[in-house]
Amino acid sequence: MSVGATIWERRPRTLRKRQLGKSIIYCERYWSGSEWRYYVEASGPDYRIWKRVPRNEERALELYSTYCFWVWLIEACNSMTVTRLLTWIMHRIL
Repeated sequence: MSVGATIWERRPRTLRKRQLGKSIIYCERYWSGSEWRYYVEASGPDYRIWKRVPRNEERALELYSTYCFWVWLIEACNSMTVTRLLTWIMHRIL
């Protein structure tokens, strides 16, 4: 990021986005203070789980891929009890 960067260069940018069933997962890059940060979110009709990753795009994309797997599992099970259990595991482990 150059010193003379315009406001348009600092706008949030979606790096990856995928819809699985009724759920959506995305990874976004945004400018915060003096560095780029990353935001990964998975949301569906019964849940929303997110995480912020500072300065590491590789880690953010790895987390995005992991979220895709867990959301696929949630969609496959299609049960509120399983959804709550899996989102709790995602929150604790990832």
